[in-house]
Amino acid sequence: MKNLLLISGTGRNCGKTTLACSIIEAFKSQSVTAIKICPHFHPVDGMKSVFIDPGVIEIHEELQSNTGKDSSRMLNAGAEKVFYVQVKDNQLNKAWDIILNKLPSEKPVICESGRLSHIVEDHLHLLMIGKDKKKQASELAHFSLAFEDIPALVDRLRFDTGKWFIS
Repeated sequence: MKNLLLISGTGRNCGKTTLACSIIEAFKSQSVTAIKICPHFHPVDGMKSVFIDPGVIEIHEELQSNTGKDSSRMLNAGAEKVFYVQVKDNQLNKAWDIILNKLPSEKPVICESGRLSHIVEDHLHLLMIGKDKKKQASELAHFSLAFEDIPALVDRLRFDTGKWFIS
């Protein structure tokens, strides 16, 4: 999926959502769709349900840009549409098949997920390195960066002819 930019990280609070929002803001004129995939289930308020298998797969569309939740921050940054996916790890393939039908094929898609790189091919994968982690490479990531590298990376990032790349 050449129009997919995947963002993962070495842990919590390492800047994944900040990176996603920075990229969304820079590319919002190209009608970005954003996705937040989480293996934990939390209450969802103010979201439109897209698909529900309670406690297994729950896909929602974020409708509020002011809640402070990651999906809300993505909408506030300028994403045209944001999906919040809660899914058990063993059901990620099924959840991705469901959400795939709702995604544009030529417009930019940005997804924050730690596990999606194991099932999706032909995408650009960025790995955020947390402050408490030594810089470590993931065999699945194309590029690793720290929080302070975000502005420089966003300046080098390009989306052209339906594909993400770093210049």
